[in-house]
Amino acid sequence: MKKFLILVWVLSLFVAGLVIASPKFQVRDMGVSSNQAEYVKGEVLVKFRAEYQNNNRERLSQSLGCTITSSSNKGGFDKITIPSDKSVEEIIAQYKADPNVVTAEPNYIYHALMVPNDPYYPYQWHMPMINMEQAWDQNAGEGVIVGVLDAGVAYENYDIYAQAPDLAQTTFVQGYDFINNDSHPNDDNGHGTHVAGTIAQSTNNN
Repeated sequence: MKKFLILVWVLSLFVAGLVIASPKFQVRDMGVSSNQAEYVKGEVLVKFRAEYQNNNRERLSQSLGCTITSSSNKGGFDKITIPSDKSVEEIIAQYKADPNVVTAEPNYIYHALMVPNDPYYPYQWHMPMINMEQAWDQNAGEGVIVGVLDAGVAYENYDIYAQAPDLAQTTFVQGYDFINNDSHPNDDNGHGTHVAGTIAQSTNNN
């Protein structure tokens, strides 16, 4: 048993070293990327200046061969159908040339993904390596209980140890410290907290 625990400890230190030495991996951006954007063909969204009257909007659109099909009171933009022989990019350029147009853009298609909006998420290079985003699309893992055999977890305020703020809302079952032989398996080097944080985020198990 002692040899096994020593082996686990050595492996933990080795993995921690890899984490520190690993290069920054680029994860995909949330929403729509500029070079792979998806949008509705034959439609554009145009926002006019507030004082620009509806009849003027209709007149401008008709001059471009377009038709205003609907308007959003909350968003303040019009959804416009464009001619079949014109590209979305061409029509957008023509609308933007008019000083009464605030903005014009494609009617982008967004897909719901379980990707965190945490500004530090791009630094979590291990998530795309384990295909976590694809897994989130299938299941968020709610209600899952996972055991971590590592260097401990910063799960509580105890003695010299402090709880990691990101784990404050995570529910822990009672663990055990097999090195110090006590019921307070707090983290001695940070690696166990890194692993537990990954699991907590991956399973959404709050």
